Amino acid sequence: MSANTIQVISFAIGAFSGSVSILGLWSLVYYISRKFEPNLKPPFPHTVMILALILKLPAIIYGWQYARSLGTTAYQSFGLGFVLVYCLAVVGIALRRQEN
Repeated sequence: MSANTIQVISFAIGAFSGSVSILGLWSLVYYISRKFEPNLKPPFPHTVMILALILKLPAIIYGWQYARSLGTTAYQSFGLGFVLVYCLAVVGIALRRQEN
């Protein structure tokens, strides 16, 4: 495989792991805040949220291990994909608060 292919695959794995991680974090925040706001509506079905919460760490660990097995150029691409998802989440929250 060429270096560019490895980087694209690693980036996609990082973005997927980051997405599962964000969804798991969102689920955790929802279930904690639901205690204080009982009428809070879930953003996703409960099964998806609980599954994301359970798969958060395994997605990161297995994604990192697979990226590590691809070669040395995969580290940075995995990290960039992961960080990009978190940055987009922060921008989305900031834009949503700015509209209100």
